[in-house]
Amino acid sequence: MSTRYIFDAEGKPIEAVLDLDEIRKVLETQRQVAEVVARVVKVTRELVNTQAHTRTAAKAAEDAAQYRRDLRTIADAQRTLSSFVWDLEELEEIEEDLEDLEAIQAYDADMEKLERGDGELVPWDQAKREIDEERAELRSRGEL
Repeated sequence: MSTRYIFDAEGKPIEAVLDLDEIRKVLETQRQVAEVVARVVKVTRELVNTQAHTRTAAKAAEDAAQYRRDLRTIADAQRTLSSFVWDLEELEEIEEDLEDLEAIQAYDADMEKLERGDGELVPWDQAKREIDEERAELRSRGEL
């Protein structure tokens, strides 16, 4: 899983931004597991109900208690997953903020170069053409 870091002015990492595609894969896997567990619990409940006539009262009570514990476990897992989804949405916002910050920092660095006489101004048409070419290349490689 790739991770990018946000650093403070002193160069110390203060935040980590995880790769969203990897997190989405994990979430999809967890969703699939939750569906399987729910189906297993449903089948187990049906089996318990259909075999009720062959069980003792103590065994039936024990099975019912286990079933309730299973349901609580699934509910807890779903709450955890929901919380993780909210965290993921916050990470997406942080990544957008990071991209904005990177753009601002790049602009500031370019302006400093111009002020020192180290940089050059590029005509808008040329810059737009170069940007379009770079985007086309990134798309062809599947990176955009």
